[in-house]
Amino acid sequence: MKIIWDKRRSFFGELILLLLVFSEINGQTAKLQHSTVITLPVNEETQDFRIGLDLLIDDNFHALDNYKFMVIADRNSFAQGNQYIFDIVNIRLGTRCRSCVQVLDDRSLLTGSGFQLSKSQLYGITKYYILNSERDRLSASMLNGAEMVVLDLQDFGLRESEALRVLIEALKFSAKQKIPIIVLDRPNPLRGVEIGGPVSIQSKFAADFSLPARHGMTLGELALLMNEENWLNAGDKSQLTVIKMANYYRDMPWQQTGLKWSFADESVQDEETAVLYAGLYFFQFTNISVGIGTPHPFHVVGAPWMSANELVNALAKYDLAGLEISQVKFIPRRELNATELPLYMDTECLGINLKVSDLNKFDAYKFSATLISVISRLYPKHFKWIKTTEADAYFGNADFRTWVNIGADLNPMLADWEAKASRFQKLRLKYCLYPVQKN
Repeated sequence: MKIIWDKRRSFFGELILLLLVFSEINGQTAKLQHSTVITLPVNEETQDFRIGLDLLIDDNFHALDNYKFMVIADRNSFAQGNQYIFDIVNIRLGTRCRSCVQVLDDRSLLTGSGFQLSKSQLYGITKYYILNSERDRLSASMLNGAEMVVLDLQDFGLRESEALRVLIEALKFSAKQKIPIIVLDRPNPLRGVEIGGPVSIQSKFAADFSLPARHGMTLGELALLMNEENWLNAGDKSQLTVIKMANYYRDMPWQQTGLKWSFADESVQDEETAVLYAGLYFFQFTNISVGIGTPHPFHVVGAPWMSANELVNALAKYDLAGLEISQVKFIPRRELNATELPLYMDTECLGINLKVSDLNKFDAYKFSATLISVISRLYPKHFKWIKTTEADAYFGNADFRTWVNIGADLNPMLADWEAKASRFQKLRLKYCLYPVQKN
């Protein structure tokens, strides 16, 4: 593994840090050939958690050397002092910041929740661009003389992620333009321990990349894996540097980071809901409501044509560890600034209420696959797939839909998901930068 150390440290301090790092990177055995991991200095007395952006600031931006650079950021790209990255680099580094690219999803554009271009636009030399979902692409003209790319995006631990899509594009862009890229690492809100769900190479967010639905990595770790394993198919490798976080454990609950919670779907406000969202994601391809337009999205599942009692009784036959299920009635309403009307708006739905009692025991993908199979068998005249192309891309092929439609036993399908995830797990461990917290 290639690591850059701060030359100002004493020999004794450097030796201790070296031993600590190699003891902490449990499982990382890959010798990086085309990428670099930087461990920047941190206050060893306080042992505070620090994201990559904070460490870059604390180290007075030495990792950027004297390069002119372009920044790629999103609505979460704040330092822990609550300053936005565009303001920080423009105020501190002036004209060296040549270009700022803001990644906005469709919801941010429609609701105006993207950040207004701030005081830094007064400098006149820095250029600003919006990278909106799949419609926009990075181009050489955006560099505006930049010699390096700095990427600071918050990923959410799932393959269906705008941050992951932009990371892949930025790595390919770096390789094609033959300029370095620095990825400032941030934590995984779903933690970096559990992986699962179907493996697909057809996802519109990571096409041709064989990733499970929940990958259990940070964006920096994913960047290393893709660059080192030649997943980019870009000819030359990217000249990649990852600035790793300090005092981060891959099983660290989000609240311990001290960062403001943020997730891909703004209606997801905590880790429990995020885990449910991960499993229930593929219900968006069906005519089943997951509570969008209610006070408890992803905690209720139902439809007007269901029987809550019947569904609860059917699910009682399955071992669904870590989850409490009860009957519920709910009425989806139109949300303020919503981009789409909720399914079954203003109509009473019957179904189940979900509460995760043990995050460590709950298998979101096993539960969701079981639930959709049970609903299909109970209500064959009502249940429908409404986005078949998107569903097949998510699952990797049409097999899952077919098995659900014919009422087949899903255990072989779940075993296949697990086997493929296990193969990914072996590869993933080579690039894990952070340990599991010691008891």
